[in-house]
Amino acid sequence: MAPWSLFYGSFFAIYGLWVTFGPARLMQSSPDWAAASLALSSLVYFVALPLAQWTWKYFGFTTALGIWAFTAVLAYSLPVLDSSLLPFVLPIGSMAAAGSYGLAETYMIEELTAQGRAHEFGASRKWGSLGFLLAAGFGGMLLDRMGGITALETLLAVVAVGFGLCSLILMRYERTHGVGHRVPVQLNAPDAGEIEPVSVSAMLANVKQEIEPVSSIARTQTGNSLIEVSFPKWALAVALLGITFQRVAENQSTAWFGAMWMAGGHSATQAGLLSAWAVLAEFFAMGASTRWLERAPLQRAMFWCCLISAARWALTPSCSSMLCAATLQSVHALSFGVFYPASLIWIKSRWPQDFFKARFMMEGGQRAVSSAYSFLAAGTMIPLMGYVPVFVGCGLFAAIGAVVWCLPALKERR
Repeated sequence: MAPWSLFYGSFFAIYGLWVTFGPARLMQSSPDWAAASLALSSLVYFVALPLAQWTWKYFGFTTALGIWAFTAVLAYSLPVLDSSLLPFVLPIGSMAAAGSYGLAETYMIEELTAQGRAHEFGASRKWGSLGFLLAAGFGGMLLDRMGGITALETLLAVVAVGFGLCSLILMRYERTHGVGHRVPVQLNAPDAGEIEPVSVSAMLANVKQEIEPVSSIARTQTGNSLIEVSFPKWALAVALLGITFQRVAENQSTAWFGAMWMAGGHSATQAGLLSAWAVLAEFFAMGASTRWLERAPLQRAMFWCCLISAARWALTPSCSSMLCAATLQSVHALSFGVFYPASLIWIKSRWPQDFFKARFMMEGGQRAVSSAYSFLAAGTMIPLMGYVPVFVGCGLFAAIGAVVWCLPALKERR
């Protein structure tokens, strides 16, 4: 499984580097184009997955992976020649990366299942988290040694080439050892193209749930008592709204933290270490909360995750010390590490037949709103007012999410 581990590690190294330092560099090198570039980089997700499925169908997995992976390598490497190209190739790189990842993860799950080894998925997928952590943590140190954030294009190109080599290794391995799925399975938008460093799919595989196969009645085990609950369809829309607001806040605070920290006069090394620290907290939280989430009062857990997250993001701009920032970054364990899997389990247990549609709406809504928020932040809020309104806005979004989980319509009734 080493070729798959290399693929995941190198893929998420690109994202660890870009998420931590990319927005800051984009605002510095191309402020007039930054807003549109960041917005498009989120929206291309909707195009990438159908096109990836089409290339798999007509060219086969390995050729399709090569097309998408090397398009990503080219897009992320071109700015080393001319930094003014960065805002224009970034959406292309984001689309190609989403396509290659969507292909790879879907194929791997299918291949392991066909071989009776589905349980081995997490063993390879976890290397993605390590790649993200190393790129974020050591990327800042390397940038400081290379002259600062202006060296990002060079470092990004090196990491992208590494991803291309790892993709070649994987393609060669699958040509000789793979089961060779000529016809692709459905690349469901909720399940493919994720850029989260920790696999929710792998984590949820350890959570045992017994769910009634009906759309309006959910039977859930709480302690030793069985609760039968009727949930109207409109309540699902309300729940998705709360989840989407929290996810947008998490997405945007992660995207802008490195830029805000360096704008305050701190080094790229510190920004990288703090970003890596947040992902590390998320990693341990997902592992530690697996069994607890099986029986936890999920609605209450999500309420507190949103409320604490709101305080975290509202306070973040006022932190100027490493200790203060690290403390708030640790709360990412709740902001994403606990909240995200809890939200998926909660939806799955109450609307089992609508789960995939609900997750598509959640992921699509999160990307659409994040795109608009990125455009507003880069185009108006940051140039005129700095980073404080960006993080206060994230806090408000999380607070709205907390209010949603107080609504009686979503509560369980015996």
